[in-house]
Amino acid sequence: MKESSSDILKDNKVRLSLMLLAGLAMFILIYILNSLYPLYADDWNYSFVHGEAATRIKSFSDIFTSQYNHYMTWGGRSVVHFIAETMLMTGFFWTCMLNSLAFVAFVYVMYMIANRGNKPNPVLFFLFSLLIWFAQPAFFATILWKTGAANYLWGTLIILLFLYSYYAYYRSRVTNNMLKAVLFFLFGIIAGWTNENMSIALIFYIIASLTLYKYEKIKIPTWAVTGLAGTIVGCIIMLAAPGNYVRLEDVTTSFGQTEIMYKDIFLMGINYILTHIWNHLLIILAVYLMLLFIYNKHPKEKEDKQKVIYSSILFILTAAAALVAMVVSPIFPERALFGIIVLLLIPVGIMLANIDFRANYLKVPAVIVFVALFVIYGFQYRAVCNNLTYVTSFWTEREAYIAVQKHKGEYDIVFTKRFDLPEEYYLSDLSDDPEYWENECYSRFYDIQSVRLIVSDSIK
Repeated sequence: MKESSSDILKDNKVRLSLMLLAGLAMFILIYILNSLYPLYADDWNYSFVHGEAATRIKSFSDIFTSQYNHYMTWGGRSVVHFIAETMLMTGFFWTCMLNSLAFVAFVYVMYMIANRGNKPNPVLFFLFSLLIWFAQPAFFATILWKTGAANYLWGTLIILLFLYSYYAYYRSRVTNNMLKAVLFFLFGIIAGWTNENMSIALIFYIIASLTLYKYEKIKIPTWAVTGLAGTIVGCIIMLAAPGNYVRLEDVTTSFGQTEIMYKDIFLMGINYILTHIWNHLLIILAVYLMLLFIYNKHPKEKEDKQKVIYSSILFILTAAAALVAMVVSPIFPERALFGIIVLLLIPVGIMLANIDFRANYLKVPAVIVFVALFVIYGFQYRAVCNNLTYVTSFWTEREAYIAVQKHKGEYDIVFTKRFDLPEEYYLSDLSDDPEYWENECYSRFYDIQSVRLIVSDSIK
């Protein structure tokens, strides 16, 4: 039976209301975690002008100075580190607010890509937040750690916002004008200047999209070409940063080598890639292939079938490009998987958005899986809150102790209690060496002379 226009309108209003509720719930849940996760390590460091140890960032002028120094001596990710320093300058409350809003926006953009051309789907919207929770091995380091979030959450958000127009143009044509062409060139510079392997992946995605347009005889708009040009320019600016090569030498030295051994870096990169594929990526690919098989049998719209499949495969290939780009990196921590995993989760979402779940033998298992994920998430979320509350109490206690000691004129601080958390929280305690880099950053942030952690054997 065909729905009337009034029924469709009413249904859409209900769906949009549920979307807003899902977004609000998502914001509250992530804000609680953000507020419990303390500033740590590079957060202390990026609160000061890079290269000027005593100058705390208080203005955008300080941030521009800091990023110039950073570009010349440490690395080219100026866009995301500008975001990090801006957030940290606003204070802890606003940092948590902004980072929580960025997370909701990030999930929404993923949802918008996956659900293109379909009715509002609040379940899919919230499901993406669950998928990120379960699939990201470095959730804390890429979403709750503020500097890590600027690098990965915010950087990937910028990239997804930029590539969305290329995706949308393939799925359904959008307008083209000269202003858009200019704006896309400028936006492309910013998007290409975010993160090394993801920028290369973005360039791959755009070139592949243009090739697909050509193959299907779709007119290539001017903005798509200027956007590509801008992305390449931004990527070159980032990769050409003198600081990249200074840091590469530091990393090489840390491996006990006196010169850069490109063969060793390549072999290490291959090993990292294979390890990450086995540990983190294969399961997502397996889920995608299963959903692709189901979609092939039960599509919502048969006429869109080819475009849906091609769109999803393009994201898979882009994830592969981002992964391969890491082969030239001397290190490949789990947090660097963030964007790659996102590029794999999107095609999973595309399949879910376009499968016809009206049949009970599809609907019932889907509901069971969603409820199971939600329940497991609830238990895990509670455990995380408890652990972060434990850490926050340590931070608060130490800050109070520092204030008392400074009032007494004592600026060499010694802590005698240690906190311990699982490694995935990306929070470790201070060292007994006051010259260890984290101890020095902590001392500068809290305006003390030195800090160290000395725990007696009986307390341990």
